[in-house]
Amino acid sequence: MKPAVLIGSDGGGILYAVGADGAVWRSRRASEEAEFDRIAGDFAEFLGLLRRSVHRFDGTGQPGFV
Repeated sequence: MKPAVLIGSDGGGILYAVGADGAVWRSRRASEEAEFDRIAGDFAEFLGLLRRSVHRFDGTGQPGFV
């Protein structure tokens, strides 16, 4: 992953970052040294994933993707 700005955590240490190109990345484990995977092409797509994850959890109790 290229340099990015950390924007949050899942509360368990998994980190989320936005790259210079606007893509959103998630760490594979609880560490800034961990590898990051691209999970969304831009912040709007990330918010859509987050919304769907919240609705899934509310409806089924199962965690979503984000």
